[in-house]
Amino acid sequence: MKRLVLATMSVSALFASAVYAAPQSIQISGNVDPVCAVTGLHSSTSLHVGPVGSGNSGTVNAITVTCNYYSGADVTLTSTNQGLKSTDPSSPVILNYTASLDMAGDPVTLDTSSATFVTKGYGGGGATALAAGITSDLSVNVPTGTVFSGDYTDTLTITIAQQ
Repeated sequence: MKRLVLATMSVSALFASAVYAAPQSIQISGNVDPVCAVTGLHSSTSLHVGPVGSGNSGTVNAITVTCNYYSGADVTLTSTNQGLKSTDPSSPVILNYTASLDMAGDPVTLDTSSATFVTKGYGGGGATALAAGITSDLSVNVPTGTVFSGDYTDTLTITIAQQ
C-alpha cells in the first residue's frame, strides 16, 4: 500500500509540474498631442531700432519655435507693410529691412526689399530638435540710407505650420 501511495504521489507531482497557465496579453497605448507654436512673444513685444537710416539693428531674444509633427514644419516671416512704412498718411515712403530668425544656425531670413514674406521648411523625417523646440533670436537690420523725418512702423509676424 505504501508503494502504491508513493507511486501515485510521484505520478501526480510529475503531471502537476507540466501544467501551465494560459498566457495573458496587455494592450499598451499612448498619445502625444500635436503642437506647432511660436512662444516667447507677447502682445506687448515691440522692437525699437532707434534712428532709422543710420544702419541700426535690434534683436528680440528667446523666441521658441516648436512643431512635433514627424513631417516637419514651415516657418514663415511676414511683413505687413513690406518694410517700415511712414506713419504719415500722405507719405509713400517705405524703408526696407532684413529680419532673420536664427533657428539654431539655419536661419529663415526676410528681405523686405524683395518680398513681403519668406517661408523655409524645417525637419521632415522626424526632426527631434524642432519637436523639442528651438529657441532662437530674431534680428532686424535697417540699412543705412537717406530718409525723411517721421515715424516708421511695420508688423512682423512669425508663423509655423505642419509640412
